[in-house]
Amino acid sequence: MRITFTPTTQYRNYQPRFTSNNCFYLSEQQNPIGTVSRMFREDLAWHKLALYEYANFHNTPKVQTLQFACSDGSESYTQAISLLETPGMSNEKFFPIQAMDINDNILDVAKSGLINFSKDDITRMKNMGLDINKYFEKTNDQISLRKLFPVAVTDIDFDTYKIKPTLKDKINFQKADMFEVLKNHKDESNTLVLCRNVLGYYSPLERTKFLNLLAEKLKPNSMVVIGSMEVSEKVDTELLYRNFAMLTQNIFRKIR
Repeated sequence: MRITFTPTTQYRNYQPRFTSNNCFYLSEQQNPIGTVSRMFREDLAWHKLALYEYANFHNTPKVQTLQFACSDGSESYTQAISLLETPGMSNEKFFPIQAMDINDNILDVAKSGLINFSKDDITRMKNMGLDINKYFEKTNDQISLRKLFPVAVTDIDFDTYKIKPTLKDKINFQKADMFEVLKNHKDESNTLVLCRNVLGYYSPLERTKFLNLLAEKLKPNSMVVIGSMEVSEKVDTELLYRNFAMLTQNIFRKIR
């Protein structure tokens, strides 16, 4: 299977730029292209997030998980695996994860069920004691992206994997604008919002608008998870001003 497409603008202010050496795709010219999205991204303790989800929503029959800017699905798979790998917990109420992005093209990758892992991805997951073959199988299928700018990378080796059925039904990938989704969202103190490493692509005015929507729409006990980009833009402080309490690094809970 070969996926080819021409990207549209992923974020409102900038053309998407793929700038990491952690996950790779190829242009039609076979040039390496990195993406900042990757499995078990290090700016979040994913096992802690799973534990906080179980503890916080212990008496909640159904949890609504909204994951914005899901990109190629790496973090969606990471969250799902973190929940599934937490022993002794009932996890079905957390699925399916609603994983959204505004870019049709990167969603083609996510919906394909294919993902490219670099050596770094494989090493990270193995060091965590994760059995990669439990959730993914290596494939000769290829993913090819059109008209993206190649970047300087130090390691261009990667392998393509296909997700197994165990993981496939845990995530619903869809195109959606996070502002519109949040504006129309009905929370019953049962929502988990992941808005990670995306708000820096928006203007300060738009960031404020989004944070105000979070404060308005989410009820006490719902949670918000951010990334290192949001911390650099002081979003963590802004959440505290809006009646969210920090549970641990980058994980917040609405308190009133």
